[in-house]
Amino acid sequence: MEAWVRLWLERAFYKFVCALLALQVRKPKIRPKTLLLIRLDALGDYVLFRNFLRPIREAYKDYEITFLCNSANLEIINAYDLDCVDELYPLKVPTWRSLKSLHCFSSLYHFLYSLYKLRQKGYEICISPVFTRRVFKEDLMMRAVHATHKIGSYGEMLSRCWHEVRPALSHHDKAYTSLLDASPSVLFEFERNREFCATLLNKNLDSVRLHMELPHSPPPPIKAPYGVFFIGSQVLTKQLDATTWIALAKGISSNFSLLLCGSSGEVKRAQEITQGVEGLINLVGQTSLCDLLHLLKGASFIVSHETAIPHFCMALGCKAVFVVCNGTYFGRFAPYPSTYTNYHAIYHPRVCELLACVHGIGRCMEIYAHKSIDLQIPHPDLPRLILQKMAEVNGEWIKDPTPIKL
Repeated sequence: MEAWVRLWLERAFYKFVCALLALQVRKPKIRPKTLLLIRLDALGDYVLFRNFLRPIREAYKDYEITFLCNSANLEIINAYDLDCVDELYPLKVPTWRSLKSLHCFSSLYHFLYSLYKLRQKGYEICISPVFTRRVFKEDLMMRAVHATHKIGSYGEMLSRCWHEVRPALSHHDKAYTSLLDASPSVLFEFERNREFCATLLNKNLDSVRLHMELPHSPPPPIKAPYGVFFIGSQVLTKQLDATTWIALAKGISSNFSLLLCGSSGEVKRAQEITQGVEGLINLVGQTSLCDLLHLLKGASFIVSHETAIPHFCMALGCKAVFVVCNGTYFGRFAPYPSTYTNYHAIYHPRVCELLACVHGIGRCMEIYAHKSIDLQIPHPDLPRLILQKMAEVNGEWIKDPTPIKL
């Protein structure tokens, strides 16, 4: 769906729901010492935020904290973060990608019903830490919730108006009682979350680091050493085509077992890959997310697209993570800062050409801000670039650093 169509739908939906909300006359009583924390974005974004739940819990230790979260993130929240909140309120967030399907309209119905239920309670404080606020998600939630204090980030759009003394607020900006300052510079997302929480809590949070501790459990039933190819992504343009994975697998040393991992949506692609390469262990669609984390932790290396998995790998402290990037959100989600020495970015050749130019990083941000390179379209040099990067880190992982053609 074109970006302008999606934007129009989001704004129309926002206005429609606001009109419905205006029909309610009686407001619920504000309950003292209650806090509603809103975080509805995707799993990768949540991984880069979750380490700040603890400082928020400590700062509001006398408050009853309700966490309004994306239902897609429930497995991780239930397994690792329940002790930081008092109540979970999972919400199935609708998307506009499948507008013609009945599933989309069902999601919209449940979304509206959840809004109605949420509106029955009053909170003393409501916080939305998201930098890129969506009109029909975070802003709409703030409009719907009854709270004395509604705190959010200045956000991506208002931060661009840094040259204005008092930027003009739009209708959805006015849903907040306080908007915290945000740096207009491009920041790595973990640092962006640190900036917001440090301002919110008026506290230095430099000691907070990206990490994740796995509970003790039996080792994975896979004999080491092994590497992991994670082939999945919710965004189709971030997925490498099967022939690229096949060429890449053929370049890996036979001393390492290779695991294919992904969600049930990538089963067909996994079958294409296993038909092209013998000896792959196909676990696509067969592991829970928590089981997958244990497999990632024990891997010698991981190759993935720019999706949630590299963020998990970095939090887990995995040995080596190779991430194929198509230029989207450059500097914000990829690449990681140089202090993360186990993160290795591989850029599509077209991105490499731009980076080699004067002001290359800025040009990448501008060109690929809204339309990225489609990694599903094979490029003959991409497997070679990945293998060369792996050889630079550890030559034992690959058979031969010479170019491999599709």
